[in-house]
Amino acid sequence: MATRARLAFLLLLVLIRGRLGWATPQDFEAWSAAIALISLEDSKRYQLYVEAQPRLGDNLQRMAAVLARTALVYNATQSLSIYGGYAWFPTFYDSNYHRAYRDDQRLWEQLLYKHNLWNITWQHRVRQEQRWIERTDGVSHRTRYMIKGSLALSKANDYGITAFDEVMVNLNGVEGGPWGGYDRNRIFVGPFWLSGTARYEVGYLGEHAKRFGDDERWVHAVAVIALYSF
Repeated sequence: MATRARLAFLLLLVLIRGRLGWATPQDFEAWSAAIALISLEDSKRYQLYVEAQPRLGDNLQRMAAVLARTALVYNATQSLSIYGGYAWFPTFYDSNYHRAYRDDQRLWEQLLYKHNLWNITWQHRVRQEQRWIERTDGVSHRTRYMIKGSLALSKANDYGITAFDEVMVNLNGVEGGPWGGYDRNRIFVGPFWLSGTARYEVGYLGEHAKRFGDDERWVHAVAVIALYSF
């Protein structure tokens, strides 16, 4: 069973690697995310989700964006959670690396389903966003799907390797903003470890995007993710 689990996880990594392309413009960035899940009562049925995510870009020379996201979480079962909340995502330069502040405010809803298969812990995340983006003529609707696998490498399950692949699609186009259709594909691979009630992940994050009109771009980032539970 352990051999099958490792083969399945290696297949996930190969699929992720197959999405990488090198012909488009590239940027080297550093992303960090601090996430807290705060229980609102003893049963942990209801939780508050808080996230802060600064990103350095332009080959690590300046701030690219800052993400602040919050939500109320309802844990319907041990496997299924429902989220609903608000996010603020200002960006600080355009595709030509010219200084251009743009405000992006969002409402978002999410289903998160977790299960175990082949000794791998899987997460399936479906997120819907309604985005009010500065200098556009309407609300941009985007759907996101992420599959994530974590393979523990110790009997205590306190460290291992994790990877995800997330696809984002715009359901409509808005003048001066995102076009309808494919928006971006984001992948990540790296080790994880647990310390108390905290989980840490550090690794490579790659993102292929058509965020600025029809211009494509690859982001290659070092990502550091910290998840705290209270």
